[in-house]
Amino acid sequence: MLSVLHGGIEERQKLKSINNVDAYFDNNYLDEWFEDNFVKEMVLKIDKTVVISPHLMQSPILGPIPPSRLSGGVKALICYFKEDDFITDLTRMGSNCTDFLIEIARRKKITSTNSGYAFNFMKADNSFWGKEPKVLCLNDMEYIESQREWIDKMSLFVK
Repeated sequence: MLSVLHGGIEERQKLKSINNVDAYFDNNYLDEWFEDNFVKEMVLKIDKTVVISPHLMQSPILGPIPPSRLSGGVKALICYFKEDDFITDLTRMGSNCTDFLIEIARRKKITSTNSGYAFNFMKADNSFWGKEPKVLCLNDMEYIESQREWIDKMSLFVK
């Protein structure tokens, strides 16, 4: 399940949302995270980068890179997947992260803040992602069941 608190700085502070995902990841990731096939898949699909070892990735653009050079979006996804109390704002991830965020929310409960990103939870056929995972709006404790409801909640609670 994905729980989301819409709003600005005050809302992010209430949940102790991580603002600098890059610094957080670079100082907290564990080598064994990169042995996980799901993590390798996220790195490959989001950054087009192959995990060779926990300290070496092969990027088609940058060449050999350390994990610190991965994108902020894939770093946020890895933290959501590997840590139970990780919270960040959806603005830290691009639209290419949506499918993985949904998959992580299917596997475990995660919480995010949203300071104004109209995150697209639509599938390619323009349907909402389905009944699972559920999306709970923490501002009013109501479930969001469509893209329209997502936009309405965001418009109501993001100032």
